[in-house]
Amino acid sequence: MVMDSEIAISIIAGASAIGGAFISSIFSYFKELSNKSHHRKVLLREKFEEMSYMIISAQEWIGNVINAKDISELNTMPPVDSRRAVVLAHIYFPKMREPTQNLLNAAVEFQHMLIDNHEFVHGKSVGVQAAHKNAAAYKSAAESYFNAIAMIDKATIKYASRYSKA
Repeated sequence: MVMDSEIAISIIAGASAIGGAFISSIFSYFKELSNKSHHRKVLLREKFEEMSYMIISAQEWIGNVINAKDISELNTMPPVDSRRAVVLAHIYFPKMREPTQNLLNAAVEFQHMLIDNHEFVHGKSVGVQAAHKNAAAYKSAAESYFNAIAMIDKATIKYASRYSKA
């Protein structure tokens, strides 16, 4: 009888130890999942902010290219931040792929229009020369660029709450 009660106590003690370890492991697992989720949200927020800053810089880019003094200066100003925004969108933000790609395409189109319509007039900016030589092309490319900006601004506002939770 004493032997049976010792065995029962041993079984209960062992089962309690194993059960405690199991419960502790389950809580650790769920805490790890929660931490991973939080770290992913923080990463997405940081990358969304980075992409947003690149988009703002891309919006400033058009003023810089319009005011370029000559074609050689214009050629040193590719739309790098627009390209970086596209890369981030493709890696992290599928809903932002189309708007960022449209912005990049419009920027490239605008820069090509400036190059194609450059008149080599000393003292006049590249933008003034292109607008003078081909006002219709200038207006069309500018509208395309500003429509792309409007589209990306709208998408940024729409998806900000989705990608910036942390």
